[in-house]
Amino acid sequence: MSRDELLAKFRVQVREEMAHGHTHKANVAIALRHYVHPSGYDLAFDLMRICAEETGDVLTPDGVWEYGARSELWLPKALQLRQQASAPLLPGAVTSKHQENPMSGPRDPKRAGFLGFTKYNDVPGPHGPWKTFDGRDVPGWDAVGPLTQARWVAAGEAERDVAFSIAGHAAVQALEMAGITDEETLNRVQVAILRHQSTSISPPDPLPPGAVIG
Repeated sequence: MSRDELLAKFRVQVREEMAHGHTHKANVAIALRHYVHPSGYDLAFDLMRICAEETGDVLTPDGVWEYGARSELWLPKALQLRQQASAPLLPGAVTSKHQENPMSGPRDPKRAGFLGFTKYNDVPGPHGPWKTFDGRDVPGWDAVGPLTQARWVAAGEAERDVAFSIAGHAAVQALEMAGITDEETLNRVQVAILRHQSTSISPPDPLPPGAVIG
């Protein structure tokens, strides 16, 4: 479900709660809590804006719906995350505690594994950020050792290879739909994409100067 769809769903629920007698605002506050915690902190201020709009309340200058957020345990974290998101990055700064080695080079052989490892560990659990069994922060990429890195790289390459295969077929279909049916051209396009697979025996085409693969 997209962000907009989730917010629209929440607005419908708020309107339904507002139609339920004298406890309607209390029910809206409970719904807000369930939408924010544990995985909706990035939506907190949009959700509170909807609450204010539908209940007729006014947000504080900080964008807080006081009726539903006052004394809530999730509010300090939501405020902190918003402050972090709006703060400018310093030169050389990274956006994740796991990005000890950003591997920004699109051809780095470990990049697929590193990105998967980072995204996996950045998804919070039911009680907040991932922790080890004894309560410590999860080790970063450079600390997990070559065997664990190799396993993440293998998993990342497998997923990436499927994506390149899909992209190759999609590119050919798009060209054919545009009336480009020359066999040699279609093969060249598909091969140029599939050369980036980890299983390819042909080296990938050189990147033009300054090009970056996301």
